[in-house]
Amino acid sequence: MIKAVIFDFDGVLVDSERLHFKTHKRALKKFGVDLNVGDYRKLGMAKGSRSFYRKLGEKCGVDLDIERVQELRHKYFVELIESIKPAIGVVDLLDSLKDKYKLAVASRMGPKTLKELMEKTGLKDFFRVIMSGADCRRNKPWPDVYLAVAEKLGVQPEECAVVEDSISGVGAGKKAGMKVFGLMSGFMRKEDLKEADVIVNSLEELNDEVINS
Repeated sequence: MIKAVIFDFDGVLVDSERLHFKTHKRALKKFGVDLNVGDYRKLGMAKGSRSFYRKLGEKCGVDLDIERVQELRHKYFVELIESIKPAIGVVDLLDSLKDKYKLAVASRMGPKTLKELMEKTGLKDFFRVIMSGADCRRNKPWPDVYLAVAEKLGVQPEECAVVEDSISGVGAGKKAGMKVFGLMSGFMRKEDLKEADVIVNSLEELNDEVINS
C-alpha cells in the first residue's frame, strides 16, 4: 500500500521546462551555439547541465567553457524566477492528498533555489520533506535522493509513489524500488518515460484511486 507520494519539482509542481529551454538557449547563444528543441530534448533531458553542455559542444564542434555557460544560464534563470507559477492542477491535487499521504519533494535543483521557489509558489506547507539531490552523494539518475526522502518520512521505498517528468527522474525512482508515475510535460514524449509504471498526461489524472491501483 502506498503511504507517501514524492514529487519532482521542475516540470511537475511548476511548469518550468520552457523557461529552462529559453535560458539555456540564451546562454549558449553567447558562445556561438544555437540550441534547438530537438537537441535539447535528445541531449539535455536525461542528465544534468554539465553532461548536456559537453555533449552539445561535441556535436556542434565548439569547445564550451562549461562553468561560464552554467553561470550565465543561472543568471538568466534567476532573472525570470518571478514568472514561475504552480502547474495547472497542482494545488487541487496536493490539497486532496495531504491528509491521506505523506507528501515530499525530491528535486535535482540546488537547495537554495529550490527553497526559494517553494516559498515563492506557496507550495512549501504541503510537504513534510523537501530535499535537493545536490545534498546527496549522487544526484538523479541515482536513487539516493528518493531513498533519503523515504527514510526521513519513515516509510519503506515500496510504500512510495514518485511523480516524475524526466528520463533521469523516472530512472531514479525505479532504482529506488518505488512506484513511478511518468508525467507528460514540457518536451517529453511517451517513449522517453517508458520505464515508468504508469504514464499520465496531466496531474488531473492522478488521484487516490490511481495512486493505489
